Amino acid sequence: MAEVVQRNLEARLDELDELERKGLFSREEIRTIVRKRRNFEYQINRRIVQKEDYLRYIQYEISLDMLRRKRKKRVQIISPKSTVDYSIVQHVHHLFQLATNRFKGDLKLWLQYAQYCEKVGSLRQLSQVYGQALCYHSHNAGLWISAAKAEFEVNKNISAARTVMLKALRVNPDTKQVWHEYFRLELLYVDKVLKRRQILGIDFSETDHEVVSDAVLQHKAASIVFHQAMETISGDVLFCIRFLSICQLFEQTTSVQNEIYEHLVEQHNNNEEARDVLARKPLSDYFYSAEKETVTKSENAEKAARKDCRRLYKAAVTDISTAKMWTFFLRFVLDWCKQKMPEKTTTTCYKQLLELMEQASSLGCLSVEMWHHRIEVNLRLGFTDDALTCSVSATSDHSDSLDLWMKCAKLHCLLCEGSPDTEDIFEHALQSVSQKDSLPLWSMWTEYCQSACPEKVETVFQRASNADKIVSEVMNSCYLEWKCHTAGIKEARQTFQRLIKYNSVPLSLYLTLIQLEVTQPRCHMKRLRLVYEKAVQDHGSLSVDLWIQYIKSELQMEGGRPGKVPELHWRALRSLEGEQASLFVEQYTLLTV
Repeated sequence: MAEVVQRNLEARLDELDELERKGLFSREEIRTIVRKRRNFEYQINRRIVQKEDYLRYIQYEISLDMLRRKRKKRVQIISPKSTVDYSIVQHVHHLFQLATNRFKGDLKLWLQYAQYCEKVGSLRQLSQVYGQALCYHSHNAGLWISAAKAEFEVNKNISAARTVMLKALRVNPDTKQVWHEYFRLELLYVDKVLKRRQILGIDFSETDHEVVSDAVLQHKAASIVFHQAMETISGDVLFCIRFLSICQLFEQTTSVQNEIYEHLVEQHNNNEEARDVLARKPLSDYFYSAEKETVTKSENAEKAARKDCRRLYKAAVTDISTAKMWTFFLRFVLDWCKQKMPEKTTTTCYKQLLELMEQASSLGCLSVEMWHHRIEVNLRLGFTDDALTCSVSATSDHSDSLDLWMKCAKLHCLLCEGSPDTEDIFEHALQSVSQKDSLPLWSMWTEYCQSACPEKVETVFQRASNADKIVSEVMNSCYLEWKCHTAGIKEARQTFQRLIKYNSVPLSLYLTLIQLEVTQPRCHMKRLRLVYEKAVQDHGSLSVDLWIQYIKSELQMEGGRPGKVPELHWRALRSLEGEQASLFVEQYTLLTV
């Protein structure tokens, strides 16, 4: 190994001599460079080499080259480029090649190499790096796209970029992202050519021995990509719609957009997402013309486009009368209502929206989302009674929706405080919603009872304690806090004893009682110690914080026993295991420092 290291160092002596001769580095600095390189060479020539060894060597060489450039600029050396201007870059390439040969499966390393090639302008090497990387990562769509992007944006070679994308599609024909990016590439190329023509004021363009044909400028290539994608991956409407959204990013793509719309009509006319896109076409065309084709915006033209959209949506919900299709329609109308309009027009628009929602509801096609909006619209227009009625109807249509029950209960709490109907709402909600999801309802019910009917609070808390485990843990802690604040700590202790009589006690309940004891004006350490002892007996093997809190109380509380701390430390180490024990030792050490 020593011979290899020495040979590699001697091969670069001419470079070091030139650096010293030009005054860029002193003799002592040259010695330091040699010493550093020798250490790095030994590291990368070991039997077992880590990727980090190569990366440290590469980073050192890059930093050295940056320093050389800065010093050359500072001393204002004006001379033709010599071997020293390229030798460090070539050596970095060599190191990257060694690293990638040893760690072929490390995609991040390949990308770092490609990034370096782009940074130093090694364009031919950049293509080779991507080609080698793709041999080992041929199923990585992102790498194919990065390679094509480098050929198009860095090497300015559209033919090479197309070749890369075609190879990617041969290897990954079912990868949607590759199809989309190839489509984007063709549109981007035409967009750049057209803009260049516009700037130069000419009717032709020539790029690297290739005359751009009229067919390409008419987006025929992009059209072929789209149709081939539809043949390869058929039946996926969202895949098709994504082509449309890409197309709308570029100017003068109306013809391709129309082809995509035609495909949606022919192949996906009974699909809700497709009919949503088709119904929005008049408005999309209006905005596209206004933004991409410099057509003057007209308020009347926009209104006409929106009316056409509404007509198409009505036809869609007639053909496909589903909740999903109605949701798309109602979203469109709701967006229209949110436009900046006179208040009278906005009110009229919202009333029309309510009529459509009523129609959808009568067909059983009003989704949870739209029920929410229907309630909000009624409240916005001041129809509180209708909002209450809608909230009840919503929970009838979607009895398993927690959000709708919460909305309904909240409205009744605000508008019908003290009414028996409000309690009935909570009862029906808890029967309809899954127990494990019912915590927000229990919390809202207890809060409502505290303000409207305090005599029923304890009954609700007691019922909550018998609910699902997750719900009862949280609600029992709230029960203790409420009891302490309303009846005092003695009643809270009695409640705690009742709660633990028949059920296992969660740690959160112990911690709640401990917190209540600590916040009392006169905290009795003896009573607090009893709670801690019960807590560590049940949960001492799992909770580090519980032991630390117990020790802090003995050290800091009035009536505590600091002499008991070593015993607690010994008990904690016996109870805790593995990482928990290590964590306890760390926190205990910080506590006693």
